[in-house]
Formats: sequence, C-alpha cells, structure tokens
Amino acid sequence: MGDISDHFSRSEFRCRCGCGKDTIDAGLIATLERVRDHFDVPIHVTSGNRCETYNTHVGGAPNSQHLVSRAADIQVSGVSPAAVYAYLAPFHEGGLGGYPTFTHVDSRDGVARWDG
Repeated sequence: MGDISDHFSRSEFRCRCGCGKDTIDAGLIATLERVRDHFDVPIHVTSGNRCETYNTHVGGAPNSQHLVSRAADIQVSGVSPAAVYAYLAPFHEGGLGGYPTFTHVDSRDGVARWDG
C-alpha cells in the first residue's frame, strides 16, 4: 500500500539527487495506477521528480516534465517497455516515450509521442 495511492508512495518519485523534491501530479498517479491494474504487477519508478541540477546531470531535456512533477520513467515487472507503450498509446493524453529499458509517462497538456 502506498501513501499517495493504492500502489505508490511519495518517496518513489523523490529526486535522486537527495534535494527532497517529491511532489507528483495526481493525473500522472492515476495513469500509473491504470497501468498497474492492467498488467497486475509492480511498477518501478526509475525517475520521477528532478531538480534542475539533477536534470542537467542526467542529460534531461531543458523543458522536461520531470522538472514540474508531471513525469515518471517506469519499468513494469516482467513487461517490456514496448508492451507498456503499446497499451498506453491509444488513450493516454499526455507524453509517452518508448526506450529500450523503460517507458516515460507524463501528464503534460496535449499528446506527445517519441522513441528514445
């Protein structure tokens, strides 16, 4: 049980630099819960919030949704990133990026799609 939803805790979204930034958008959490319910397996958040310093350190885009608490890079246990992308693509109204080892999901206004 999580502290911000059925399956997620605020600490999972904390900036990896240790700055303490851990706010996360409710719409993003709802999307991640939908993914969790669909595949019925745990989701690992590899990157959630990022401060500007950490975003630069990892080579993030200058306008990254991670900077505004609206993005998560995820790995779904036992499910390929391509399968996660394929599940979300038809209906997700935010950003969706496919990468070899993870799926980027964000709750931006407007649809955006890309492959890493």
